[in-house]
Amino acid sequence: MIYDSSIFPVKLKNYGIADFPYEDALYNLPNGKQMVELPLTIMNWRDKRLPVAGGGYMRALPKFMLKRIFKKLDGEKRDVMLYMHPYEFDDRWISCSTHYPPGKGFSKPKSFVINVRWNLFRGTIYNKIKYLLQEYNFVTCLKKAEYVKAHSHSPAVLGRPQ
Repeated sequence: MIYDSSIFPVKLKNYGIADFPYEDALYNLPNGKQMVELPLTIMNWRDKRLPVAGGGYMRALPKFMLKRIFKKLDGEKRDVMLYMHPYEFDDRWISCSTHYPPGKGFSKPKSFVINVRWNLFRGTIYNKIKYLLQEYNFVTCLKKAEYVKAHSHSPAVLGRPQ
């Protein structure tokens, strides 16, 4: 089974693909194989797509907002793909100066911004994830990909120039 969950179906500064479908789908690849894409979760708000399921977004959003967002997604019968980096479950301070390759120096202002981004609200993630796990049913990516493959008849080709 080949599956992927690296696409954010919204264009952001450094990543994401604008207008990529947000539904899980089976794609035919140019090499003849198939792949299930499990896009990261976004929500539509005022005609805009907003990311909600990455670690940084989960940390930045207050718990009451996450509750509303996930209730809305559940009401729309939308599946949710969450991703978290392991460091997001550790509430100890991390510094970019000790976690980047030697010789990769940053200016003090850039180091400050990176450190704030890496450390902001990391102490809140445990209770947010605990709440989601108590309220909703989750499965592994493999189990979800197997379900999508068994129930999909997508003729779409991914990875071939249009």
